[in-house]
Amino acid sequence: MNLITMNAPVIVSTTGKVADWIADAVDMSVLLSLESAHADGEPDLIVELIDLYLEETALRLAAMSSWFEKSDVLSLRREAHSLRGSSATLGAAGTAGLCQAIEKITEDDPLQTVAGLLIALHQEAARARERFLVERHRRLRPESIN
Repeated sequence: MNLITMNAPVIVSTTGKVADWIADAVDMSVLLSLESAHADGEPDLIVELIDLYLEETALRLAAMSSWFEKSDVLSLRREAHSLRGSSATLGAAGTAGLCQAIEKITEDDPLQTVAGLLIALHQEAARARERFLVERHRRLRPESIN
């Protein structure tokens, strides 16, 4: 089953504004709560966490799609579990929630309804990615953000 040809649920903001759609993807209070671990004189911890998360998420999403294509439910569930943890830690609750749904559904209904969830997960992860990139840019170039 090819994910690209599946009908994907469309995720939109209730206001219809792209900025709101992106802003709602990450609970910034969760992300900013990690700043207390930042050591003076060190590179920005939040930027490093964002970079790591974005790299890891891209790899995990690709792996999940591959495991789905191969009908490897156990590996798919493991990837979803790992991505759920890192997403929750950084405040990407929508991404974490979809990962949790994939974990749960693959326990009982291995691949029947996973395709739609994977598509939604890719969309939600893209939304979170955009929000993280905005924050990353703000931190690296604070003078350019009003």
